Amino acid sequence: MLGGGMAEGGPKILIVAGETSGEAHAARLAKALRERDPSCRLFGVGGSAMRAEGVELIAEGDLGVIGFAEVVRHLPELLRVGRRLDRFFREERPDLFIPVDYPGFNLRMCRRAKQAGIPVMYYISPQVWAWGRGRVNTIARRVDTMVTILPFEKPLYESAGVDVEFVGHPLLESLLEEEISSRRALEDMKIEGKRVLGLLPGSRENEVARLFPIMLETAAELRKEFPEIQVLVGASSPERAAQVGRMIPDAYSWATVVTGRTRGVIRAAELVLVASGTATLEAACLETPMVVVYRLSLLSWLIGRAVIRVPHIALANLVAGGPVVPERVQYNATSRNLAREAADLLRSAERREAMGAALRAVRGRLGTPGASARAAGVALALISRARSQRTSGECSR
Repeated sequence: MLGGGMAEGGPKILIVAGETSGEAHAARLAKALRERDPSCRLFGVGGSAMRAEGVELIAEGDLGVIGFAEVVRHLPELLRVGRRLDRFFREERPDLFIPVDYPGFNLRMCRRAKQAGIPVMYYISPQVWAWGRGRVNTIARRVDTMVTILPFEKPLYESAGVDVEFVGHPLLESLLEEEISSRRALEDMKIEGKRVLGLLPGSRENEVARLFPIMLETAAELRKEFPEIQVLVGASSPERAAQVGRMIPDAYSWATVVTGRTRGVIRAAELVLVASGTATLEAACLETPMVVVYRLSLLSWLIGRAVIRVPHIALANLVAGGPVVPERVQYNATSRNLAREAADLLRSAERREAMGAALRAVRGRLGTPGASARAAGVALALISRARSQRTSGECSR
């Protein structure tokens, strides 16, 4: 039975994170909610990180896939989880639904929550700035409050009349929790005194399959000019570590796979080759120079070209408002192009220092630590407001 063993009477909150990166933010939000109101009863879709913070899972697993074609293959699982959530809305009547990122799935769940009369606080905005502003109107109908973590998102929602709060980026609080020096990272990885190139191919199986071979061959090209370079491959999980391990030839003994210590790799590295995503902001916050790379399936790329409306793909560039780090995307994402960009940076300490200064400014635009606590405050205030409105409505009758 749902909720067994949990405190009775407190607000009942449903949190849905569809993929690994969103689950980390959802887990911190769950912790902050319980700290502010220990009577909270938390339910959700996610994994072990959310469970560790007291969330009772009604569905478990990483639903995250990239691209239109990839979603089709995962449709049965998405439909199954959607049915469970429908039933939860009807039978458990949560006080608040908090979808975390993952818009393709979560925006549909927002509609169903609103149909059931459940308030919705969306945490971590869909990338409406990339896909066109028409989606903002959909969000306005389905979401009571949007909580954003990127500074340029708030004016977009305000202009459309959406209730919105900018709480800062939760990455800053996690960095604060894990603060370690570059020297310590080097010592822990036993690479003291060596030049380090980091490879960060992403957290999803399909993106790693597309990006890691390009990154690895780029590293091989660079070692012809810089034979002293040690290559560290940051794997987000044991599954990704096993995947990249199978892709590294025996002759490439200079490549070391490091599991679950992405930030240690970034701190240790003089330069990283990084998949477009939150990792570009992690590198920015640690002021580590980078070259950003990304590829999609052909179908997803063609559809994306028709609808994407932003000049950059890297979050670091979007937050900066200009191209502070180089991007190589799709057909330009070749080992030759990446090696040329990376070699220019490895040859020039001045260029690396200039990029580091630009990335420091990016970090400054992300707000201050405490995003999860601020988001928890918004959630509890929304519940209180909804309860007051219900009480007022009952009294008026």
